[in-house]
Formats: sequence, C-alpha cells, structure tokens
Amino acid sequence: MKYKLLFLLLVVFSNLSSIVWVNPNQGKCDYSYVFAPGIFCSEIHLAKYRTPFRASSGEIISCDCGIKTIGDKSVACNFAEIAPKRLKSRGSRIVTKPIRFITGYFTRKRGIKVDLQSGDGNHSVIDHSVKIFKINIGQDQDVEIYRDAVEKQLVQNEGNINHKVILYGQSRGSATVFNYFAYHDSPEVAAVVCEGVFDSVPNIGQSSNWLTKAKIKMLQQLRGIDFKVDGMSPLAGVDLIKEDKPIALITSENDKIVPMMCTVNLYKKLRDRGFSKVHLLRLKSASHSVYPTSDEKDQYQAFMHAFYKKYNLPYVPEYAIQGQEILKQSQPDL
Repeated sequence: MKYKLLFLLLVVFSNLSSIVWVNPNQGKCDYSYVFAPGIFCSEIHLAKYRTPFRASSGEIISCDCGIKTIGDKSVACNFAEIAPKRLKSRGSRIVTKPIRFITGYFTRKRGIKVDLQSGDGNHSVIDHSVKIFKINIGQDQDVEIYRDAVEKQLVQNEGNINHKVILYGQSRGSATVFNYFAYHDSPEVAAVVCEGVFDSVPNIGQSSNWLTKAKIKMLQQLRGIDFKVDGMSPLAGVDLIKEDKPIALITSENDKIVPMMCTVNLYKKLRDRGFSKVHLLRLKSASHSVYPTSDEKDQYQAFMHAFYKKYNLPYVPEYAIQGQEILKQSQPDL
C-alpha cells in the first residue's frame, strides 16, 4: 500500500510541476467538473483532459498525450451500457470477450494508461463489456445518470461557499451535458463545454458518411434499445434554456462521426436565440475521438483556458495567453 501511494504521488507531481490553475474568485466561489464520456467509453477517458486520477476501481489512470482543460476536482460518470468486469487473462478475452478486447485496445491506442497494480484487484475499468440495449445517446436515461453525478458533486461540496459545476462532455456525453443543462433548471452550472456535439441524431445520419449513416439507421431500428427518434435533443433543447451562461462548442472539419455542420447548427440556433456567451472552436484535422490527443490539441487547450479566463473561471495563465487570439475568432457570424 505504501508503494502504491508513493507511485501515485510521483505520477501526479510529475504532471503538476508546470501547471498552476488560478481561480479569479478564490474565497468567493469554488468549482468542480463533471465529465460525460462518449458512447462505449468509460470514466477513464477523463484522463485525456486532466492530471492522473484514481478511478472507481481504485486504479490510477493517466494519459501522457492529452490536454489539461479539466481541473483536479473532477469526476466522470459511467453510462448504462458500460459494465466493468472482473479481471481475466488477456489471452482469453480476444476469443471469448471480443468487445472487451476491442474497447481495451482503443483505450490503450489513445494513450490512456491504467496501473492495474493500483486497483482493488477485483475490477478493472480499462476493459469492459457493452450492454448494447442500454445505449441511450444522450436522452432521458443518460441525462438522469449524469444528473446523479452532478448532484453527488454538489453534496460532496455543500460545505463550500457558492460551489459551481462546470459541465464537460465528449460526443454522446456532450449531448447528455447539453440536454441536462437545457431541460433542467441549473443554477449550479458555471459553464458548459461540448466537444464533438451533435444537434440531433437524425441530422447525424443526414450529414455523415455512409458507415455512420448505416450505424444510425441500425440504432433507430434496433428493437429494445432505449432511444427515441423524436426524443430530447440538443437542437430542441435550445428553446428551453433560460440563462445565458458560457457555452464552448468544439468541432472539427475532419470529424466523420459527428460532422461539423451538426455542431454549427447548434451554435447558430443558440446565437439566433440571443445567447451572447456561446463560442465555437473549429479544428481542421482532428478526427472524432481524438480531439484532445490530436496534432491540434494545443490549440484546443489554449482556447479553453482563454474561454475560462474570459468568464472568470479557473484557468492556467500560460495557456490562456496562448488562446487569446483563438478566442477572438470563436464567435463568427454564420
């Protein structure tokens, strides 16, 4: 146990050496982050956005090629289709648990590292099975799970003066985050960050490549899946938003899963409704699942810290300076 704790401290401090967050409201307001991962992804994808952390399994999760846009006081939720399993030999998973093997392979490919020795020995978050009929794609079930995560954060920090939460999501997680914000009264929300967010699932099918279109059509026709074509969506949710709070939308021209136009549609509707604090970052080469680990990650990171600084949220000064010009270009008239 002593050596595990020493390892955690070494990993954390090696990543913190040059990262100093500044809270403009120190002593007046405290902040935490609640992260919502994409479809088929578990809580460990939070590692792409912050310093190493300990997952619900007790394992230490890190990513040496990501960004730092989420502070250390943060949590991530696992949605209903994710089912972490007991550790088993890797050889058997290729044959008997192909989905677990695939999810683990892509996790490692994205630079996420899991220290298996640091966990409780019973469960691991790196390889997980997927309950396909639990997929909800950012609608009621996902929003309820995310709301539970937000409320848990608020309870844990209820002793802090004026505690606020920054909502942060990726892909399906972004739709969940946006829908939570739109469909609920959210006085505790300080800002909303949506990476690779779609306006509606049907619009993804209209704008995407043939493979994505086929996947969307399959999901819509699959019996038993908890998804409604006419259910809640970010685009419909715009009409329900009551407060003009900071919103950052991040998209990419090279996103083949959620095309840029889907995110632009959402941005345009927010602007048309008069929301003045919505910003749009348009990357060029990043593909859907690797925004925070792509060649454009520094641009993404700088933009986010300039965004945070503009709205008096915790930020890293060095990154905020780098992102000033990017932020100036993030409210285009489209």
